[in-house]
Amino acid sequence: MAKREYHVYWTQPAAADLLETAAFIRREQPAAALRLYDDVSKKTNLLRHHPLLRRIAPEFQNRFLRELVVSPYRVIYRVLAAESRIEVLAVVHGSRLLPES
Repeated sequence: MAKREYHVYWTQPAAADLLETAAFIRREQPAAALRLYDDVSKKTNLLRHHPLLRRIAPEFQNRFLRELVVSPYRVIYRVLAAESRIEVLAVVHGSRLLPES
């Protein structure tokens, strides 16, 4: 039996989070900015095969709202199992909690 592969979609706010973070880091450390962008992109794409293996985002306690840690950042995403879809919702610094809404 073939494993189901999910499709990863970036919301506009999440894409903006990643680009703004990389741009900020690039001012002082261009190589680090590129590494962050590449790491987040690669690790997010790995979610396609096992989206529920990452931990539940603690702010939400909803089994479909998860986080992928790419230290020191968190990639917050939603798993839409019925649609075989992952929506990346935000990229935030690990020290920051998200509002519950």
